[in-house]
Amino acid sequence: MNPLLPIALIASSVLLYQIGQKSLPNNINHWHALIIYYSLALLIVMGITFFDRPEKTFLQSIQNINWAVILVTLSIVGIELGWILAFRAGSSLGITGIIVNAIVAVLVIPIGIWFFKEKFSIVNFIGLIFCVVGLVLITKK
Repeated sequence: MNPLLPIALIASSVLLYQIGQKSLPNNINHWHALIIYYSLALLIVMGITFFDRPEKTFLQSIQNINWAVILVTLSIVGIELGWILAFRAGSSLGITGIIVNAIVAVLVIPIGIWFFKEKFSIVNFIGLIFCVVGLVLITKK
């Protein structure tokens, strides 16, 4: 598979996600919004799985979960709730995503190096500096 295809999927999904979160009516309770999001997502994924016919059964997959599944689950709830609350507090659609992604980019680099033994070159370091400078500039009033 071309690695650009999943990146395009992520980018287009994040775009739609942020537009949807920013457009969420204020009269919908944020917890109820999460329930609705996850219920609809569950139905979609179940439908896709039905047609995809995975090589393992759902029960086999459940037997193989580890701490990472719990971490991702807690993260999803935090991300969803954080975006709802940020936009309801008046955060900018254009700026908030840049700020969040720049902060995450800076934070995951040491994690990738220390825990996953990823390489980090001088070119990567220069890119990191640009991220930090960009973050400072974009948050200036």
